[in-house]
Amino acid sequence: MKRQMANRFNLFAALLMTGATLAASPAEAQQPPRDTIAFTWAAGADVHHQSYREPSLDVSEDGWFGGLTLDGRLAYNQWQLRGEGLLAYGRMDYSGSGTINGIDDIELELRLLGAYAFPLNGQGDQLTPYVGYGYRLLADFLGGHTSSTGRFGYDRLSQYHYIPIGLESLFAISPGWSLKPTVEYDYFIEGTQDSYLSPELHNTQNSGYGARASIFARTNYGSNPIEFGPFIRYWHIDQSNTATASNSQFIITGFEPQNHTVEAGLGFKFWF
Repeated sequence: MKRQMANRFNLFAALLMTGATLAASPAEAQQPPRDTIAFTWAAGADVHHQSYREPSLDVSEDGWFGGLTLDGRLAYNQWQLRGEGLLAYGRMDYSGSGTINGIDDIELELRLLGAYAFPLNGQGDQLTPYVGYGYRLLADFLGGHTSSTGRFGYDRLSQYHYIPIGLESLFAISPGWSLKPTVEYDYFIEGTQDSYLSPELHNTQNSGYGARASIFARTNYGSNPIEFGPFIRYWHIDQSNTATASNSQFIITGFEPQNHTVEAGLGFKFWF
């Protein structure tokens, strides 16, 4: 009798241990290996509306952009090195010295960031502060257009260099779903404005700032994470220096007025 009880106890203990091992296995499989470098990348899309204003001259440009995004990420334990890129095309409508519709614009943004992910619990929630370097280019192809009042347009090239300082968070909200809010301040280093007149005018901007925020939903499509949601980006740039340019026929002097830009839209990312 005692032998039968012992055998039953041993069988029950063995089944219990097996069940515990099987139950623990999926959770353990989800934990990333430590002290290894992991690389992930994401392809995505970006659709946004851009509003540009020069209040002192009552100048505005408004239009829609559509573009592609590319992200790469190297992770070593909680440390991350991130690269981000955006290339977008838009059609803008100008209002100022008359009106012009259908202006082609190209926007390029490149960013390199360092980040550290602080885990908050065993569910994958985390806070990730980051800092880095950003470059933004906007080409406005106004040249060749004539406004409704007979004014001739000219091409413009805007370039910003800045330091992004941000905080990204990740919170589980239901099985298989998380929210990823992000806020960021952009410390403006320097900007340049090239106005392709005759002669060409080059202005430097030394004062301004940017800010951005987003709230993405995150889930899985098969075994691949996907993210999507709204975002807003803002730039406030102060008046530039006053520059002079000349050629054999003309001497011109000018500056870039204080201006601000708002971009609001939706983003989507598919992670590999």
